[in-house]
Amino acid sequence: MPAMAARLRATKEWPVEQLLRDARVLSIYEGTRGMQALDLVKRRLIADPVGFQTFCAMAHQEADQAPDEFRQLFLPALDVFAATAAWLSDPDRSAADLECSATEFLSLAILMAHGWIAIRLVRADDARLARAGAYYLRTLASRVEHRCGEVRLGSARFSALEL
Repeated sequence: MPAMAARLRATKEWPVEQLLRDARVLSIYEGTRGMQALDLVKRRLIADPVGFQTFCAMAHQEADQAPDEFRQLFLPALDVFAATAAWLSDPDRSAADLECSATEFLSLAILMAHGWIAIRLVRADDARLARAGAYYLRTLASRVEHRCGEVRLGSARFSALEL
């Protein structure tokens, strides 16, 4: 038993102990993220899409004020985001598809919110902020395309789990 206690004390010196403690909390964090995702899709996108429509309109307006190079990077990503939202809010979409796609759609919405910030940053007087915005916009399209593909998998992503 003393050897076991010594080993347990030793784990306090290693990051693995912190990881093990954190692992217990991760399920709470993920549950919260899942609830936010369902709220975004079911309540903010489908039941009352005004907020989504306002975001898209404001983001488009910001893009119109950005240099052409960055507008051309941002607007296609915004169009893909809107098309994915339309796909998700189709009245014929199954409840399973909505629930299985919600977290991916939340991730997509976060990407686009950051893109909206980036399109504003490229006009900043501070060169570092403008470069940060430019970097983000240059990588946005590929990340949006990937995330949209994940959203559109819907419940099919879990079909391999069925026995």
